[in-house]
Amino acid sequence: LLFREPDSATVLSSGAGRHWPEARGIFSEAPGGGFAAWVNEEDHLRLWSRRPGSDLAAALRGLLEADAALRAALREAGHDFARSPRLGYVASCPSNVGTALRLEVRVKLPLLSKEKGFKKLLPRLGGSATGADN
Repeated sequence: LLFREPDSATVLSSGAGRHWPEARGIFSEAPGGGFAAWVNEEDHLRLWSRRPGSDLAAALRGLLEADAALRAALREAGHDFARSPRLGYVASCPSNVGTALRLEVRVKLPLLSKEKGFKKLLPRLGGSATGADN
């Protein structure tokens, strides 16, 4: 869950790397916990919900509860998430403007990933490979 210093020309030209590493943070449950929040990495806010196993509903419930609690605290302080009437929710990445939502589901496929041609198959399935063994 650690930040990497931005080095992409696109990210740097947007100003997202300004004042690195100040004004950024990671808030997490105890090590191995199921929830974390990144503040001012590339996105203004990125919430993570990680659960072992295949219970996607539990992971989504965790995110929705965190979002509701954060929104309630912001509103109590007289604030809310930035939203444009024309564009929807404001995000630092243009592809996320509108919903400001990006969803990832990660699965481990240890046997399939050892098959010849696995990485060529993934784009056809709408997936991508991540991790240390890439």
